[in-house]
Amino acid sequence: MFCTRCGKENAEGSAFCFSCGTRVGEAQPGKRRQWSKIAGILDIVSAGVSFVIFLVWAIIWFLGAAALVLTALARDEFRQPLALSQDA
Repeated sequence: MFCTRCGKENAEGSAFCFSCGTRVGEAQPGKRRQWSKIAGILDIVSAGVSFVIFLVWAIIWFLGAAALVLTALARDEFRQPLALSQDA
């Protein structure tokens, strides 16, 4: 006889599941499978949301870095030679 909650096999005539302690026949069949499907869906959704957040962060970071470089180029900071001190 199998437990309807955890799915473990129990000896015939057992009153309780030796694995999870549920009274044999007490839990609804298929309930565990339903929660397992919901947990799997939530895992996929949370991974997708995390990936989208990462992509947005990466795009914002890249645009910020590009803006800094373009601003520096527009100011000619990269084209002018280093100013050396005359005090020596």
